[in-house]
Amino acid sequence: MMHSAGTGPTLREMERHVTRVLTQLADPVWARGAQAYFKQSDDMAVLGVKTPSVRSLVRDVERAVRGTWDVADAIVFCDRLSRRRHHEQKMVGVLVLGRFHARFPRTLYGTAKRWITAGRFRNWAAIERFPESKRRQLLRRTRG
Repeated sequence: MMHSAGTGPTLREMERHVTRVLTQLADPVWARGAQAYFKQSDDMAVLGVKTPSVRSLVRDVERAVRGTWDVADAIVFCDRLSRRRHHEQKMVGVLVLGRFHARFPRTLYGTAKRWITAGRFRNWAAIERFPESKRRQLLRRTRG
């Protein structure tokens, strides 16, 4: 992604970039096998992008936004990707947000709870992608 000196990608640009890369990495055969782990009622699709590739993309996103995004941007990014149907898009959002764990605001617990109760993360695979230590930090830093 090309940007003028000193500026980083916008939320919309990064969202498009992530969607484009995940689509390019999609493996329909792998997706069919992975889809079996989700309930039909989850209404979640799998692109078939393997975890190492998702993590590599997250590192690329972090490098691209370092110094230009703050935790509020990461929350909006996660919010946008959590609305997507594909499991891997949701995972990128959660994992990018996790990179900002040291600056989680108190309000994030309520935001995450709303995402879950709204059905954006209908299975624990999405929540499990958020590293355990960061889930604990989220609870510790954002609850009362």
